[in-house]
Amino acid sequence: MVKAMPAPYKHKRTGVYQYRQRTPRDILEDARGKKVSVTVDGTVRQLTIGGELKVSLSTKDPREAKERAREVQDQYDLIWDSFRSNEITLTHRQAVALAGEVYRDWSVLEDNPGSPELWSHIRALNADALIGRPHLHLLTIRPVVVDPLEDRFGPFVDVVLERHHLRVTPESRMALLNQVAIAVQEVSGLLERRAKGDYRPDTNADRFPSFEPPKSSVEFRPSTAITFHQIIDAEAEHRRLGLGAKYQPLATRTQRQYKTYTTEFAVFRGDDGDRADTVTHAELKAWKVSLLTDPERPNGPRTVNDKVGSIKTMLGWGVERFPESSGLKRALAAVGPLELPGFTRKPSDISAIRLDEAAHVLRAARRETDSRTRWLPWLCAYTGARINELTPLERKDFFETEGYWFFKIRTTDTRSVKNANAIRYVPVHSALQAEGFRAFVEGSPRGRLFGPNADSYVGRWFRHENGAGITREGVSPNHGWRHLFEDLCRRYRVSDSAARYITGRSGGGSSEEYGKTFAMLPGLAQEIERIEPFIID
Repeated sequence: MVKAMPAPYKHKRTGVYQYRQRTPRDILEDARGKKVSVTVDGTVRQLTIGGELKVSLSTKDPREAKERAREVQDQYDLIWDSFRSNEITLTHRQAVALAGEVYRDWSVLEDNPGSPELWSHIRALNADALIGRPHLHLLTIRPVVVDPLEDRFGPFVDVVLERHHLRVTPESRMALLNQVAIAVQEVSGLLERRAKGDYRPDTNADRFPSFEPPKSSVEFRPSTAITFHQIIDAEAEHRRLGLGAKYQPLATRTQRQYKTYTTEFAVFRGDDGDRADTVTHAELKAWKVSLLTDPERPNGPRTVNDKVGSIKTMLGWGVERFPESSGLKRALAAVGPLELPGFTRKPSDISAIRLDEAAHVLRAARRETDSRTRWLPWLCAYTGARINELTPLERKDFFETEGYWFFKIRTTDTRSVKNANAIRYVPVHSALQAEGFRAFVEGSPRGRLFGPNADSYVGRWFRHENGAGITREGVSPNHGWRHLFEDLCRRYRVSDSAARYITGRSGGGSSEEYGKTFAMLPGLAQEIERIEPFIID
């Protein structure tokens, strides 16, 4: 079988990365409830297998988390393989090597060994077990009928077998018991000598070879096991480093959205989960149908178009970022013909905010104290910008040149724009400045001007009875301003090239040149001033 590539995830509350994997179905019945050991950064963790196996990676650093996840995945695969495989037969060398691990586990007591009498007594008990003499347990009158060797040294055997996730034949266990018994007796003698003050070099430790595990049936082929989360991370890194033609970084918010979609798809898929290189046409089509028809969680055609289309987009990224993966090429070819759900865009006259509604909303915003509802409706009204272009604005994005005030809509590590034309300088209308917006910006601390989730918050406020209270069916609470602004540009005869630039649309003509030097900016400000202020008093 092929083991999955590790994909750690961050705990929402603590920020510490964790790693988990669903227990394979074919071994779930046998494995459920079993105790296993997993080592993370030198620390052994005792875990219980359930429907999944989860462990903390004990780090908040994403690079370190990925490295540790790979090490944990190797151990997980050995655990799963141990339940699938037949019991193995240890060679004599392997048995001696495992006994050496027990020897080294005990030898950590060398610096503070305790009393010589303690170790003399332990050696006597070990000697009895080695010759098969049972010993009396507390609260018993006669010897308990057990194998003395297993009773005495079996727990140490269990530790080393669990450490390497091994299931051995009864014959191999007996051979290992004998080797462990000898090793424990030798290290007990060493500790007795240390307790008496004898710290001459230990000559026994060198006799144990290093343990070389039996060859696992698990094959690691990273070129074929690629997850959606890996693809998103690789695309984000590729853009961050400027290695391709993509001009903008993959914003953190976009990455979260795509990972949300892939997680939802992974849950629907089941066993293959987040693996991208095994996606089939039938799987993606079934998910599309499920999204459209699920009565408990209804999704509109446009939402389904976004979700399913995003999966296809990410597979395209994967082929570019992992060209050695034949599985990704097959998956992309398979889902390529899948038809996305169609949807009808609302006519502009329905979705646009009307003049009377605009005056009502701006009047309501004037009464607000929350910066989101106080200023974002006014900014949308006088700029025609998309609200998600405005919500990330910071004080440093605003500047003055030749007596006019502007702000820059730009792309950063945490914000993205729709296309190249969306990166632009936007004039601040004098009506906005008269309303007090400039004073608000200049009096704000560093960082973002508006609080979290501003676009959805403003959208809810727009319709709520305690907010603007606009309930007309079809009107778009945020994007409707953009339609209105474009109509106002026509009404007040703002030049087409300036209107396209200010709103960030591509016209294929001279408007593409606006903003390349600051010499053009005063002309933009003069154009936007053609729009007469809303009458809201």
